Amino acid sequence: MDLEQLLVQEGVAAPPEELRGALAHASAHGLDPVVALVERRVVVEDVLAEVLARASGTVVVDLDRPIDVDAPGVISSALARRLLALPIARPSSGRIRVAFANPLDQGARRAVEEASGLTVQPLVGTVSALRARIEEAYPGRTTRVIAGLRGSASSSSRSEMPAENTRRLVVPASE
Repeated sequence: MDLEQLLVQEGVAAPPEELRGALAHASAHGLDPVVALVERRVVVEDVLAEVLARASGTVVVDLDRPIDVDAPGVISSALARRLLALPIARPSSGRIRVAFANPLDQGARRAVEEASGLTVQPLVGTVSALRARIEEAYPGRTTRVIAGLRGSASSSSRSEMPAENTRRLVVPASE
């Protein structure tokens, strides 16, 4: 199901012509459709995040809470900004939790997995919260890779969250 169909089905979209216009604008300008929808105020940002979380079988993470200060270091600031993706918890068992503005973008997930050498557990963050936290996490930082993580991805301990669970998740910084 594409994003337009999802939003119409969920009943959260603006008039269809506004929705189509925002998605066409995103496509024509190489923008992420989620970002375009938020920037053009076609869908309320928090509502969009909840819909995306349900559709991707994950949860919306509360990015106002502290995140692990070392977690963002597994990907470059350029990649985090380009994808609107932020690692939020210390890697564990070859996995890392990453908040995405658009968790439906499988290319973004693959890019983070390739850059980090870890299996990604996607979460959802709002566009505005992700932008703010990325700026805080990467203030003029250069890319660094946490020792021992490259190439250590393991899919043997997959812990999946139930699809029906779309509450805000608070991730302790020590995880």
